[in-house]
Amino acid sequence: LKPGRADMMRAYGKQLSRSGESRRPETLAAGLAAIQTHEPRREYESEKQKLDWAWEIADKSLWTKDAWLERVRWGQRADRLLRAWWLNLPERAPEIDALMDRPSHSALDDMPPGARCLCAGTHMGPLAAAVRYLQTCGRPFRGFGFAGADPVVGDAPPMRIASRGGAGVRELLDEINKGTLIGFAAETPEQEKNLAFDFLGRKVLLPTFVPRLIHRHKTASLWWHALWRDGRIVIELERLPDPVGGEDIDAFCQRWATAYLAHIESVVRGAPENLNLGPGIWTNVTR
Repeated sequence: LKPGRADMMRAYGKQLSRSGESRRPETLAAGLAAIQTHEPRREYESEKQKLDWAWEIADKSLWTKDAWLERVRWGQRADRLLRAWWLNLPERAPEIDALMDRPSHSALDDMPPGARCLCAGTHMGPLAAAVRYLQTCGRPFRGFGFAGADPVVGDAPPMRIASRGGAGVRELLDEINKGTLIGFAAETPEQEKNLAFDFLGRKVLLPTFVPRLIHRHKTASLWWHALWRDGRIVIELERLPDPVGGEDIDAFCQRWATAYLAHIESVVRGAPENLNLGPGIWTNVTR
């Protein structure tokens, strides 16, 4: 894309999407039903540390360790399958939609069309479903984060705005000013400008990039998340704090991050199939 060879990018992207076709399940539902969780696997030290913390804060009145771990493994594999489906089979993305229970009314519905809004989720849960929901909500949407694969669909720009470099930030600000919804998995600590919190027995860091954008550019913000619940995917969209008149930016970042962290707590204390144990909040255990 950078040298202007968009046609070449799209042709190669579609070739990559077709490369794993023979290994895909016949349907997404069949693939989810066939996930095996009892296969032996090697646990690396970083994953073991994340598992130890997650089990430490799990509701042991509901789970034995083995049953809990089985649901963690199922959720990890389900997340990978949904991402692969979203990436490689965009023409069959309605199979992701069929798994979702869309809210009849959400905080997003209360916002005027074209309103500036940043949507803050996490790296947990079936993330491809969260992205798919905003892609089909009737408003323009793009994600912001480290460069990664995106579906090659028609002539649309890549969904993700790459965060590396000044060009990505300029593109981000342009999209915010146009009223495009912007999605962030906003809980991975950065090299600087983090806030420290005592959280469920650990000292965790949360970045302030998103609340600083909210304060400086006068945007609204939403908690935005997809979660497995009883075999279905539910979508959460709830308002996060707005700056109040004259509020210092650092005070607002603290207030916003506290509210955001409360939502994260409900996820990490909830169903184990939503934990994923990848990047994001879990990197606080191994950093």
